[in-house]
Amino acid sequence: MASSIGLSAVLVMCRYAQHPYKQHYACFQCRKVFRIPGTDGAFDSPAYTDLLKRKVKCPDCRNPMALMGRDFKAPRESARKQWEKVQQLRNAGIAFEYGSAPVYRPAKLREVAPFIERIEMMKSEGRQLAHRFKKRSTRKAR
Repeated sequence: MASSIGLSAVLVMCRYAQHPYKQHYACFQCRKVFRIPGTDGAFDSPAYTDLLKRKVKCPDCRNPMALMGRDFKAPRESARKQWEKVQQLRNAGIAFEYGSAPVYRPAKLREVAPFIERIEMMKSEGRQLAHRFKKRSTRKAR
């Protein structure tokens, strides 16, 4: 039985290696998602940095859209809190690109702030220091 578990672990492969999938772009103004042609680069490739620089406008409202990743599943257009949650996650730099391993994402809007805090604490010391300065300056501005 142990050998069958090892064999199945070897056979697991990232689904992106088998087929090029388009990236999802979200318009937070319209609360819609579009898959844009020519955006099938991997997140860790030089082509992805070009995707980040690429300014894609919403076909409906012409506002800039956010690159969400290939595994983004949009909430319903009427689910305002879920769209707010997704926007906060994206503004924090969190994309929806899983590859072969599932990744936890908060289910509710109230879980987003603690989730982002934990992510920030796992970053480098320099980023942690910058985060503390940012929090301190926003407190003083109030």
